[in-house]
Amino acid sequence: MRSERALNIALSEMYVNGMSTRRVSKIIESMCGTSVSSQMVSNAAKKLDSALNAWRERPLGKIE
Repeated sequence: MRSERALNIALSEMYVNGMSTRRVSKIIESMCGTSVSSQMVSNAAKKLDSALNAWRERPLGKIE
């Protein structure tokens, strides 16, 4: 579980820094020893976009 979280964080950082899906795929492959398709990286990025948008649009509450 911990390694999965670390992998998600690494993926998020690469995506936020504008790395291509192919480059991210190669890095994940070197980190994990298993191939990851560019499509899988792209799908993970879409999920990250959804999570980030939900966070940005969350209600902040009223300041009185």
